[in-house]
This record gives sequence, C-alpha cells and structure tokens, in this order.
Amino acid sequence: MSRTVRVASAVVAAAATFPDRAAISDGDCLHDYASLSDAVQYFSADLVEAGVLPGARVGIYVGSGYEALLAVLAVEQIAAVAAPLDISAAPEFTRRQIADIGIDHLIGHREHEHLVVDVADEMDAFGPTMTSIAGDYTLARSGRGPLAPGSSGGAVFGLRNGAGLLEVSSEALMSAAHEMRADIGTTPDDVVAVTEPLTTRVVLTSCLATLLAGACLSVRRHGGANPVRVAEQLDCDEASILLCSNDRLAALRSAGVQAHRSLRVLELAQERFGADHQDGCGPDGGERRYGTTLLPESAVPVCYSRDPGPWLCSR
Repeated sequence: MSRTVRVASAVVAAAATFPDRAAISDGDCLHDYASLSDAVQYFSADLVEAGVLPGARVGIYVGSGYEALLAVLAVEQIAAVAAPLDISAAPEFTRRQIADIGIDHLIGHREHEHLVVDVADEMDAFGPTMTSIAGDYTLARSGRGPLAPGSSGGAVFGLRNGAGLLEVSSEALMSAAHEMRADIGTTPDDVVAVTEPLTTRVVLTSCLATLLAGACLSVRRHGGANPVRVAEQLDCDEASILLCSNDRLAALRSAGVQAHRSLRVLELAQERFGADHQDGCGPDGGERRYGTTLLPESAVPVCYSRDPGPWLCSR
C-alpha cells in the first residue's frame, strides 16, 4: 500500500538540504528552513496531543501571513483537512462557511481569540471547547468527531460568491505545486512575494511551489490591499517574482506602484466554478447557496498567466 507524501513533509525534508536558507519573510522576522521545519513539527505534535484526528476539518482563521501558512502545513501534516478562512470577512459569512464545510476544529491566533469566540459557536450547539496550542494559537473544538475519519488529508476551499466547495487531497496539492514550480521556473535564488490571503487553492499552491523550490516566500499578515504596503513589501524583501490577483494587479496599476525592471509577475486568476460558468451559478445556470456543492478538483483548474503586460512604473 503506497504511503501519502505530504506537502508539509516535503518542506521538512527541504530543511535538511538547505537549513540556513531563508524560507519565509513576514516583514517582522526572517524564518529559515530549519526553523520552519521545527515549527511545523512542534505545531503538528500539539494538534495530535489536543485530539485532532486524521480526516478532521480544521478551519484556519488566522490571517494571511506566516502564522496562517504554518497552521495549514501543520494540519496537513497530520492527515487532517485544512480550511483556510478569511479573517476579514463578515462574521456571519464565516459562520456559514464553518457550517457548510463541516468544520469541527478552528485555529486562531491568540491576539484574535475574540474573533474565534465570535464565530466558533457554529461548530457546536453547546459551545466549543477552547484551548491554547503551539504557544501562540487558540484551538476551538466541537464535541463531534471528524466527518471523514481516516482521510488522507489536504485542504478545502470555498469558491467565490457561493459557487460551492473545492476539496483537494495532499497528493493533488503536491502535484500542482511541483507543476507550478516547473512552469514558473522558480529557483532557490528567487524571492516570491504573495499579496493575497491563503484562502484559495491557487494562492496556497503558489506558496507551496515556492517552498518546494527552496526559494524565499515573502508574505504579510495583513493582505496587500494597500498599494503602498505592496510597494514596501517588494522593496524591503527585494522580490524577484510577484504573485497577485487580477483585481490586485489593476489596483497596483492604477496606483502607479513602482518596481524594478527585473520583477516577474504572475497574475493569479480568481477561482470559479469551471471555465464556462459564472460565479454563483451551477451548470444549469441556477443560483446556488454557498457550500451546497462539493466540486471535484478538475472542475476548478489552477489558473494563472505569466508576464501579463506592462503594469508597474519601472524604475
């Protein structure tokens, strides 16, 4: 019987090859591959000790930076299913996501514990159990067991405007990350800046592809909605590749953000329900409520385009 190769395990293995190389810059700290590997293993061990089982659906309600990616890797490492949630979304929307995805554990950062408490009641009619894990995180647990015990793990994402849910296995995440790494030609010398929250498959895939290449990932806890912050991120981390959404790219163009001529741009398409369907509509064109459909991986391709044309004012 073949053993599932996990993305988190591949990142840990990369640390053995280049332990001192910069893995993640979050604006405040520079984390090398050795410290990232240690943090993933420490976090995943705490999850197991807290009773998180393989197949559990674990909401990641942390933000968009290093802390969020670390939580995703730790959850995937123990064969659970990570569900990245947008911490900036309205609480009622997040509660609906929790119910639709079937989240039975919710991870938050301790400085946002009040936000976790605000949305976690959706998991359990009697109120969730709260505990501290991995030093800086809060884990809210429901009283029920995982919906898919014995699952091989992976991630689940909500699509735009309620088009459904997309669950992706660990094997599919690994395959997509390796394919993107090869397609982009990322090298260990690259610094890859990501301006989007880790709430879509294409953004998470691009982050994993960067780490598998031994490159440095530039992320920020608060997303790059502010063009000035993006400009500071590009300059401070000396980014060689920028990954951003269609909408973010338009905002950066309009703001006249400057960048070095050597910067390469990867425009990430917004994930939606298939190529021929509008957001929020099913194959028959009818409206769908959020989370009513669990789509196969092939229904939502990982879409991006290289060198989308002039967009920044070159220095």
